[in-house]
Formats: sequence, C-alpha cells, structure tokens
Amino acid sequence: MLQRIQTVYLFIVAILMGLMLFLPLAEILDKGGNVLTLYSYGLINQASVKTGIIYSTLPMAIMIVIIFTLCVISIFLYKNRTRQMRFCVFNILLMVGLLGLILFYYLSVKKDIGITHHTFRLSIVFPVINIVLMFQAFRGIRRDELLVRSYERLR
Repeated sequence: MLQRIQTVYLFIVAILMGLMLFLPLAEILDKGGNVLTLYSYGLINQASVKTGIIYSTLPMAIMIVIIFTLCVISIFLYKNRTRQMRFCVFNILLMVGLLGLILFYYLSVKKDIGITHHTFRLSIVFPVINIVLMFQAFRGIRRDELLVRSYERLR
C-alpha cells in the first residue's frame, strides 16, 4: 500500500489537513488593538481566552474533517483504482471549496470586526499544496490503471 507514490501523496495530504485543523490560519489586529487569531473553527481573542470564540467558522472545520476523512478512505481503496480516482477528484473540488470558505470568512471578519493589520500563517497555503499533491496522486493512480489495462490487453 505505501509502496506507491500516490499513497504517499495522499498520506501527506491527510497530515496537512490534520495540521490545518489545529494550526492558526491568520493573526488579526482589530481597531481596538486586540490580537485575534483565526483558526479553522473560529476567531479567538488571544488577550482574554475566557471569552471563547468570537466568530464561529465551524463549516470550515467540518469541511477540513470531511477532506481528511475522504483522503484516509482513499488511501485504503488501493485495490479499486477507479473509485480512488473519483475520491481524488472530489477531494480536489472540496479543497477548492475550502479555499472559497477561507476567503469568505476572512472577508466577513474583515467587514464585521474591522481589521487594521493581518498576518497570514503557513497553514493558509495548505489547501493549495494539497490540491497539487492530490492532482499528483490522481495522475499516479491513473498511470497505474492504464498500466493494468494494457497488461489485460496483452493476455
């Protein structure tokens, strides 16, 4: 299972999605001088942790969990390559949707709270990296499928 390069790509995507769930996406400075941290599950005020989540971004966290789950399922579908390719394409579409959700929540936080300064963290580019890795996994799975079909023609 882990001998194939596409399985390694899928494994890296799963790890990056798991990290994205817990790492901050951005740090935001509002008009009042408060430092707010945007996670995948919400916007949190770093000065007073007792207040909890200021702005909930739960759909983004749910999307990350779905992508992670489909990626792990796809790893174990190595015997059914056509289904594995479908999962890869669906995951790519979900990651594009996740990028849209990140942009939507950032712009809505910017409008509602009023941002004076922001700093994006490394985890904000994980979906872009994952799209590239998922496409590479798709190409590897497709190459294997074409190789198997060419062997069946020779019989």
